[in-house]
Amino acid sequence: MMLSDNFSMSELLRSDMAARRGYIMEPSERVAMNLRRLCQDLLQPIRDLVGVPVLINSGYRDEYVNRLVGGAANSAHKFGRAADIRVAGMEAAELADIIENTNIGYDKMILEFGQWIHIQVSKQGSMARREVLTATHTDSGVKYTRGLG
Repeated sequence: MMLSDNFSMSELLRSDMAARRGYIMEPSERVAMNLRRLCQDLLQPIRDLVGVPVLINSGYRDEYVNRLVGGAANSAHKFGRAADIRVAGMEAAELADIIENTNIGYDKMILEFGQWIHIQVSKQGSMARREVLTATHTDSGVKYTRGLG
């Protein structure tokens, strides 16, 4: 099932961790609606902007898979509102800079460890905040700072 011109439901449900365990995620109707909004409002505009495929590292994660991968308890991934993305041949920071300098209505964008971008759509009926963060590893855990840097 296609969620937008270039993104399918199967892409957003793929999980190496779940596959290794023979586990199949089945999103609820609400999650499927959020995944459609994520693709139509964010991922497809990003794909159209860069003109090359946007690769999904992680999309929807139900509670079980989210725990397996060590995701945050309140992760937007659990609700179908987030994806971790990258573009082959492009640095994650470059992609984040391109996205930040558009009018794409993301709720939150996190440049994570210089490797990929977490991008999320706002809750249904909420305004997009366009919050930008950078995540880095420190001796005491993950540190989030405002902006790209």
